[in-house]
Amino acid sequence: SEQAALLEIAQDAIIVRDFDDRILFWNKSAERIYGYTAEETLGKIKTKLLYAGNSSDYEQALENLFADGIW
Repeated sequence: SEQAALLEIAQDAIIVRDFDDRILFWNKSAERIYGYTAEETLGKIKTKLLYAGNSSDYEQALENLFADGIW
């Protein structure tokens, strides 16, 4: 689709995940920035992939988001 094509040419990393934190979409810029191909990431847990060993700040930010609606 046209929207998917636009996501692929974006300069920013675009990662789509589900409510279980599993990666559903990983664009070319995410590949360039993080060093993983889309094939390596799809279905993986985002926090385990990107924040291995240091996910406490991210988890706290998510708790704040869900509790207060503020990141």
